[in-house]
This record gives sequence, C-alpha cells and structure tokens, in this order.
Amino acid sequence: MDRGLFSPSKTLRKLKVMLQHSRDSTPERDDEKDPLLQKERIPKDVFYLTYIILFIHGIGHLLPWNMFITAHEYFDKKFSCSNASLVDSSCASFIGNSFENFFALAAMLPVMITTAINIYIQSKIHFKYRMFSSLLVMLILFVLTAALVKVDTISAVNLFFSVTLVTIVLMNIFSGLFQSSTFGFAGILPQKYTAAVMSGQACAGLFSSFARIISSVATANVILSALLYFLSAVVVIIICLASLFFLLKLLFVKYYLDLTSVRALKFRQEDTIKSTVNVKIAARLPFCSILKTVNCLMLWFVFLIFNFADFVGRYLSNWFKMTGKWRFLLLALTLLRFLFVPLLLWCNVQPRSTHFHVLFHNDVWPILFITALGLSNGFLASVCMVSAPQEMRSGGETSEEERLLRSPSPPKDKFYLTYIILFIHGIGHLLPWNMFITAHEYFVEKFKCSGNYSHCTSFIEQNFENFFSVASMLPVMLMSLLNIYIQSKVSFRKRMLVSLLMMLALFVLTSALVKVETHNYVDLFFAGTLLTIVFMSVFSGLFQSSTFGYAGILPQKYTAAVMSGQAFAGIFSSLARIISTVATGGHVELSALLYFLSAVVVILLCLASLILLLKLKFVKYYLNLTSVRTIQSRGVGIFS
Repeated sequence: MDRGLFSPSKTLRKLKVMLQHSRDSTPERDDEKDPLLQKERIPKDVFYLTYIILFIHGIGHLLPWNMFITAHEYFDKKFSCSNASLVDSSCASFIGNSFENFFALAAMLPVMITTAINIYIQSKIHFKYRMFSSLLVMLILFVLTAALVKVDTISAVNLFFSVTLVTIVLMNIFSGLFQSSTFGFAGILPQKYTAAVMSGQACAGLFSSFARIISSVATANVILSALLYFLSAVVVIIICLASLFFLLKLLFVKYYLDLTSVRALKFRQEDTIKSTVNVKIAARLPFCSILKTVNCLMLWFVFLIFNFADFVGRYLSNWFKMTGKWRFLLLALTLLRFLFVPLLLWCNVQPRSTHFHVLFHNDVWPILFITALGLSNGFLASVCMVSAPQEMRSGGETSEEERLLRSPSPPKDKFYLTYIILFIHGIGHLLPWNMFITAHEYFVEKFKCSGNYSHCTSFIEQNFENFFSVASMLPVMLMSLLNIYIQSKVSFRKRMLVSLLMMLALFVLTSALVKVETHNYVDLFFAGTLLTIVFMSVFSGLFQSSTFGYAGILPQKYTAAVMSGQAFAGIFSSLARIISTVATGGHVELSALLYFLSAVVVILLCLASLILLLKLKFVKYYLNLTSVRTIQSRGVGIFS
C-alpha cells in the first residue's frame, strides 16, 4: 500500500544519503544489538490484563466530572428553595438556578494548576507515587461526597455549596495528575495501550449515566439513590488502586519499564498535558450566560473578547520562557486566577442572593475581568506547554534527533509559509465546534415551537445546546477505534485530506439546509444536525491529531503555530457571526447562510494550503530527516 511521504523504505534510503557525511561524528546506536529489543524476548500481555487495567484507569480519569454533572436531581434537591431556611432562601434560589455553571467553572480552573504542578514535580516524584497519591485523594473525596449525602444540609446550604465546589476543584486537580501520569505510563507501551486509556475515558460518561439509571431504578428515594450512585464511584477508584498494584508487577509492564528511560517517560507525560489543556480551554465561559447588561455596552461580545484575549496571550508567550527559578512564579500566577471567581460574582450576575451585593455595576468591569481571564488563560497555557519540554532538555543530554539536526543545515521557511499554513490548520481544528455553538439564534429559530409538534419542539428548543455538547463528546470512542485501525494503514497525508474533504462536505450540507423549510420536520432536522456534529467532530479530531503529529517533526514554534490557530478559531466564529448579522440587517436565515459559508471558505483554504505545504523544501527536509520510528513515537502524533 502507498504510504505517501512516509514510506519506510523511501525515508530510510534518504536518511542514509543525508547522513553519509556525518557518520564519523555521529555515535553509532546499538539499539539493535540490545537483547531487550529482540522480538522473541518481549513477554506477552497475558489475558490482555494490561489493556484491561489501563481501560479501567481511563474510566477513573473522567469519572469525577461525569459523576457530578450527572447527579442533577440530587444537587437540585440539596440546593432547592424548599430545603433552605427563611434566611437562606434567596441564596438557595440563586444557587439552585446556577449551581451547574459554578460546577463547570470549578472543573475548568484546576486545568492550569495541574499543568503548573506537573512542571514542578515531574522530575521530583516518580510517576508511580503520583498515581497512587492522586487515587487516594480521589477516593477520600468520593467517600466524603457519599457521606454528605446523608447529612442534613437544610440550614447550611451555603456551606454545603462551598464544600462541594472545593471538592470538585480538588477532585479535578488530582484526576488531572492521575490522567497525565497514566498517559505517560501508557506512552512507553505499544500504541494500542494509549488507545485503551482513551477508550476508558470515553466510557466514563457511559458508566456515570448507567450508574445513575440503575441507582434510580433500585430506589425512588433521591437521597438513597445518590448514596448508591456515589458509592459506585468509590468502588471504581478502589479497583483502580488495586489494579495499579497488580499492573506494576506484570512481566509485560516490567519489560517496557526497563526498556524505556525515565527521560522518555517524563517527556511523553508532558505531551499528554498539552493535549489535555487544548481540549479544556475550548469550553465556553459559564459566566457569559448569566451576566446581564445594564447599559449600552453589549455583553454578547463577551465570547469574542475572551477568545481574542486568549489568542493574544498565546502570542505573547513566544517572548517569555519560564523555566528553572520561574516555575514558582508560574505556579503563583496560576493560583491567582482564582481571584476571577469572586470578581465576576461581584458583577451583575443574575439571579443572585440579596446578601451578595453587586459591586461592579458598569458593563466595563466584567469585560475587563474576562479580558484578563482570557489573557492569563492563553499566556499561562502556552508557557506551561512550552516550558515542560525545555525543562527536560536542560539536563545536558544530547538526543539522537539533536545530533542529526546539526548537519546539514536546514533550509529557511520562506515568507513564514509553513508557520502561516499550520496556523490556518489550527483554525480548522476547532472551527466545527465553534461555528455550531455560536449560531445560537439560527438554531433557536429552526427549533422554534410551531404547528402540531409544539411539545417536542419546545423540548428541543430548550435543550438543543446540551444535545450538541453530548454529540461532540461521543466521537471520542469512535476516534480511538478509528486510530487503532488506520494508524499503520493510512498515511497522515491521506488522513488529513480525507478529513478536510468530509468536513467540507458537512459544512456545505449545513449551509444548504439553511434554505430548507424544516418547520414540519423539526425532529428530522434535529437528528440530522446531531449526526452532522458527530461526524464533524470525528473528522476534525483525526485532522487535529494528524496535524499535531506533523508539526511535531518541525521546530517547536510550529506546534505553537497550530495552538495559536486553535485559539483564533473562536475569534473567527464570533467575528463571522457578527459580520454576517450586520451585513444582512439581522435577517436570521440569510445571516446563517453567510456564516456557514465562511466556514466552507476556511476549509477550502486548509485543503489548498495542505497541498502547498507538502511541496515546501523546508517541510521536505524535516520529513526526510525524521525516521519512521521517531515519527511513531510522538505521543498523540501522526500514528496515534
């Protein structure tokens, strides 16, 4: 089968020619003489125990968040006005209406903290101890949550709410540490074991949903049902702890631990942190939906402001390198971001408690706070991602790749074409999701109650954004299965082209449906939109993983180019929405048509630029320089 530019035989022949003149100065590798690398000495994964254990650990990664967001009835009862005293009733009303927004924020904030902590402890604490300690803390927090189910909190709603938020923050910090350590550990094993972890993550939501259903069927009592529900999470964490002890004693695992150096293990862990942060920062600000305008300034620009500030922060990070002694400052800046929570709560957030007064009445204040929040998010995320690999290289070791880069000298990136193209591809990664969540008015109009289907359309109209979120999450499992099958069968170039062509076809279909009358077929249009989002997420995910792997063989700043493009995706979708609305005088249908056609233009630009990219001498040099084995070892890269 044609492997494109990554045909192993072709690449190796070019490498031999390229390294002919530097053989005397390059130390000869004796990997092939190492008895550990001889295939017949590799032990088998008996009964697929390693795969099963890593799958279970994948469930444990996302279990905390999934368990809390699925327990809606329980928290609704705990925070309901009927449960509160007369003094706390107003506050309970505010909490009861907004607790899910606060839960989302509490889950997002630890992302930066986890990244900063990883930079500090990655060379000080062994991955094994990080995993054990993280699981123990998660176990304690789940036991505490289960115990609080039986505690009467009617007279202390505020205290219970605060404890729950702190629990979610701590839970996500330690689940993040457990996740990064697990991916680093799985990275030293064959690639299918990383896929096992990802598949487990995809099943975390399914597990929490099934646990909620089973506990509700077992008992109609909300409190008893919640107790059984959270105890099921305790059981899973205990299984993760027990299986971790067992995992480290397997001959299959010991073989790869002996084979892989500590340096390679830690570098893979940092690659995983990058992927985790990239996914998390794509979420929308929960405060944007509850901020209320009090003057002429329009707070519907908030999403655009945040994305633009995030983009500027990432760009500014190119001039700052926070390694060594700067690690403490990085951690301090990350912790200071918690101040944005009370600052935003003191803005005109509605509904609110009568005892929690508004201090910042003018719309200028929330705009300033959200701008600072976006700047710090983009800047600190990029600095954390870049500084970790720099820390690993500071040990004085010279890698094989670094020795190869010394001779011959690489060609220049003329007119920064490679950088610009990868920036455009970064926009294409997150464009599908950003385009759908920003087109709120259009979908409200499409799902508006009318005709004989008023009851169904009312439900769809009120909940379509939740369904859109679920539809964008479901492809995680499908992507894992696809990657396992095609990673060694289809070249990254073909995967990128096919992904872009499918995204193009889906955006063209979405644009065409704008002009189709769907009021009599709301259910069908809703189902078609959900399928479109699912397939769009699948192919944009494949395109994203291939692009990051491709950028990984280039100098480090080109990975930053992709990340900057991702940050700009939100800005582009917001600007496209604003411009299309202004251009059509607020006509919803025509505005939506122009809006989705702008996405078609971007995908066409990605396709044309990909063809140009593969012909650039700068790119060809690094493709020839990088061996197949090096390419395959880059975490979530080309063959992951």
